Amino acid sequence: MIITQHVDNRRSGANIGETGLRPNNVNANRFGRVFELPVMGAIYAQPLVAPGIRVGGRLRNVLFVATMHNMIYAFDAEAPGAPLWGPRRLGQSIPLPDPQIGPSGYKDIEWEVGILSTPVIDTQRGAMWVVSTARDPHSKEVIHQLSMLDLATGAVRHLPVKISAQTGLLNFVSHRQLQRSALLLSQNKIYVAFASYGDAGPYTGWVLSYDADTLAHIATYSVTPHPIETGEGGVWQSGQGPCADEDGNIYFLTGNGDFDPNSGDLGDCAVSLDAGLKLRSFFSPHDNEHLNNADLDLGSGGLLAIPGTNMVLGGGKQAFLYLMDMSNLGGFSKQNDNVLQKFAVSATEGKNNIHGSPVFWAGPQGPRIYVWPENDQMKAYHFRNGRFDPTPAAQTTITDPDNFPGGAPGMPGGLLTVSANGAKDGIVWANHPWSQNLNRMIGDGVMRAFDATTLRELYKTRDNRARDDFGNFAKFCPPTVHNSRVYMATMGGLQRKVTLPESALGGPAIVSQNQRLVLAWSGTDNPSHLNVIVSSDGINWNGKFTIPNETTQNAVGLAFDGGNRVFIAWTGTDSDRSLNVMSSTDPALHNWVNKHTLPEHSHAGPVLAFGNGRLFLAWTGTDTRLNVISSTDGVNWSGKQTLNETSPTEPSLVFHNGVLYLLWNGTDSANKLNIIESHDMGASFSNKITLGETSDHHPAMTFGADGLPRLSWTGSGNALLNELISETGTTNGFETTPAYKRTFTDMGANGPSLCTFRGLTYVGWTGTDVESSCQCRRA
Repeated sequence: MIITQHVDNRRSGANIGETGLRPNNVNANRFGRVFELPVMGAIYAQPLVAPGIRVGGRLRNVLFVATMHNMIYAFDAEAPGAPLWGPRRLGQSIPLPDPQIGPSGYKDIEWEVGILSTPVIDTQRGAMWVVSTARDPHSKEVIHQLSMLDLATGAVRHLPVKISAQTGLLNFVSHRQLQRSALLLSQNKIYVAFASYGDAGPYTGWVLSYDADTLAHIATYSVTPHPIETGEGGVWQSGQGPCADEDGNIYFLTGNGDFDPNSGDLGDCAVSLDAGLKLRSFFSPHDNEHLNNADLDLGSGGLLAIPGTNMVLGGGKQAFLYLMDMSNLGGFSKQNDNVLQKFAVSATEGKNNIHGSPVFWAGPQGPRIYVWPENDQMKAYHFRNGRFDPTPAAQTTITDPDNFPGGAPGMPGGLLTVSANGAKDGIVWANHPWSQNLNRMIGDGVMRAFDATTLRELYKTRDNRARDDFGNFAKFCPPTVHNSRVYMATMGGLQRKVTLPESALGGPAIVSQNQRLVLAWSGTDNPSHLNVIVSSDGINWNGKFTIPNETTQNAVGLAFDGGNRVFIAWTGTDSDRSLNVMSSTDPALHNWVNKHTLPEHSHAGPVLAFGNGRLFLAWTGTDTRLNVISSTDGVNWSGKQTLNETSPTEPSLVFHNGVLYLLWNGTDSANKLNIIESHDMGASFSNKITLGETSDHHPAMTFGADGLPRLSWTGSGNALLNELISETGTTNGFETTPAYKRTFTDMGANGPSLCTFRGLTYVGWTGTDVESSCQCRRA
């Protein structure tokens, strides 16, 4: 069972009860993704697995996932499907940016703040403890809350406890305190550690303890209780939790901050506290002042309490590892480092930071630790006779990603987990960025598996990208291995991006046709022909066909009738700019028939939708008014409705559960986004909503596998793609404040197109690069 971050209270990171996964069967031919579970919100917390939980009358292995949307999900750990319970919402998450959270331009966390740290589980109590961040519904202040949930039902066992603390002249101020470090359960106490949002002061590092049963606040420890200058000394450890020994003493590293042992200020230190949060001992490197001044947090990493010993190991941004005696960590001397051992695991100029902590395994060649600093190779070190051999016993030799041979590119390096069957069949699992520094941005990740003895690479999720690529890197989150399965979190958002070697004049159209996706666009050739291409997985696209003799200078419309016909619509290049529709039943989409030219005209492209046996066509007339018409065959059209609504561009259409939705950007000075509904197959429209969001192009909408509508658009002035999800299940929910909005770094030259395929939302858009490339990405 994996019921706490990095497996156990010593934070070994090793599940040594894994009998199914072995170096001889973890490869691209025999190992790969078996299911994907959608959740709402990015995942920074390590997923946890508790076995033998009775849910709905059945004993199950349950996978628990906490998200930044303040949601907890419980899934069957061994089969895809809807949550067993939940999601349990623990308050309203806080959208970012927020003027109270972090410094200007704060990007260390993306989109929102909710549940950031890894919860902790006790199967004997049948309970989970979790800390959420939210706004108090009455005072609107930022608060942290500690909650205790029932594992079988998700029910809240106690009213959540608002976290507060005071020591000396210091008060705990939630909007200054980031709760990234994983929770710790030790001797019937829950320990919660805090740092800051991007060093926005004033703040201090805190460790607080609570009674596991009553949630009563027991004790408080401040890292810098008597600030000399700034205080600080946050306990963040890249998400690693404090570790604990069998006597209940706890250990952790602190970040940059004031340092004066005489007054108790312990910035850039290893700290040992007893179970009551009284200081036992500390250690700080001889160059503490340099660490603080150069932003070289000792506490960028966490501590590993080496199993079977009285020693603890850890290090931070300088890439030194310090081995310390748990009974006396070593104190401070300006002349030398009073520890059992100090050795470098990478270049030490501050570009090869350690994040998280080393992981430990006692394999056939004896005990080892594994560590993967950023911009470097993963390395293994032998542990013999109470000391480490500073020469690596093994190191990775991978050549991907480009320009970082053998290494993890940029922050934060590799986040590690070990699985093994006792002392055999050891595998090191690593999560790291694929090709970029992902400290302050969202981007592609990769999970790799290595033979723990040789560090020979066995597998990576990019070996078969269409099957196994999990998408965006989950920051500071190690893989979770349990019962022959590996669970890898993701940040969600736009991910698995594919840029086609095609360019377009307008935005592309994308639809789901049975077991494949179809993408259509107007080419940049002269004249601009209509094109279609298909994909069975959203990553590999093939079968491009350029429709002869048909051209347009605008975006095209696309729809599928649910049987075997695909319809395409476009504005002609004739002098009248006439609207045209034709269809294809050819599986290759090479043969298009039944072309019909309507006596309608537009300066923009038309759009299509299909539902309840009818094909709907919408367009912006030459007078800028919106129009809708329908047909049963794409040839005979009737029921034209001209709305008293206007748009500078083409609109978009969606049909879902008997309702036709028309969307457009208005001709008001801000080009606000609008949505209106028809419940009578386009005969009349009502329930118009106008959002505060604006765009120079039309928005797009689809309904996800969860039934919730998702809206996407390119922002005015910056062309950035945005997503807005209505959690009420209706378009009126788009107006909820605060709404679940995410802004991405990708940009579109036109309005996007959306569809739902195999439970995922796909976004197609024309890029803002010179050639205006067609792109497709999962959201």
